[in-house]
Amino acid sequence: MSKENKQRWYDKDPVVQLCIGLLEKSDNAVRDHASDYIIERSKNSGYVLAVNNYEYFWQRWQDQNIKHFLAIEYLKLIDDETKHEICTEVVQYIQGLGKEENK
Repeated sequence: MSKENKQRWYDKDPVVQLCIGLLEKSDNAVRDHASDYIIERSKNSGYVLAVNNYEYFWQRWQDQNIKHFLAIEYLKLIDDETKHEICTEVVQYIQGLGKEENK
């Protein structure tokens, strides 16, 4: 199996990969805010998740909160360009929070 086949869905774009990593390390308040944004932007772009397709839970960080879970599912669903744009904005938001804390 080639290395390309072992990549996670978000490893294709370094910005998306950074976004997921930052979300994973963030506290729940930051995740909540970012998740609301991801879900809203995705819906405004015309994407809709199928209802009741998510009756399983793994032991990943996003599985502990339905809002975080749905935000990640939306990121999986949306087109690459929109995903990149949303993730860029989420990264800027999270990194901006870090700069505010260091003031």
